[in-house]
Amino acid sequence: MDKALGAFLWLKMNLKQPGTMASITGVLAMVGMKVDPGIVQDWITTLTLLFGTLGFFFQPSKQLAKMD
Repeated sequence: MDKALGAFLWLKMNLKQPGTMASITGVLAMVGMKVDPGIVQDWITTLTLLFGTLGFFFQPSKQLAKMD
């Protein structure tokens, strides 16, 4: 249970970063090229547009740790 909670918190924290959204957009765009036109293609296109737009408007999050 602790691992599942830790994974959820990690995912929640990383989804706030524009870089993660940009990565998801890239993956969705690549998946979209291999899917036949239809409802799946429409959803992938919509999600790509959504994450691309969110990545444009969101500011990068503050640095969590400093490495020397």
